Formats: sequence, structure tokens, C-alpha cells
Amino acid sequence: RNIFVYKGKVILVFSYNKANTNTNNSFYIVRSPCPIVQRILYVYLVYIRPFRSLIS
Repeated sequence: RNIFVYKGKVILVFSYNKANTNTNNSFYIVRSPCPIVQRILYVYLVYIRPFRSLIS
């Protein structure tokens, strides 16, 4: 849900809402994993997960 591909990189976006009740603002934390983790995540989401749902 919060995984994006931007300029060839896998980007993870997390919502941080600890102070949301006081300020009514949401803060977003953006992370980019190292290239090896990006590749593993990409292969899992593009190939392995759809194949798994296809056979089940």
C-alpha cells in the first residue's frame, strides 16, 4: 500500500501520527532500502506474490 517505485528506486512511505491528535497534521517518513533489499522486494511483489495467489 505504501510501496512506490520512483525513478527506478523502491520507496517506502510510513505515516507517523503520534502527534496527530494535538496538531491535526500527519507526518510521513520516506525510506529507500539498499539496492539488494529493493531488488528482493521488487521480485517478491511482481513475481512471487501474484504466482502464489494464482496457484491458491
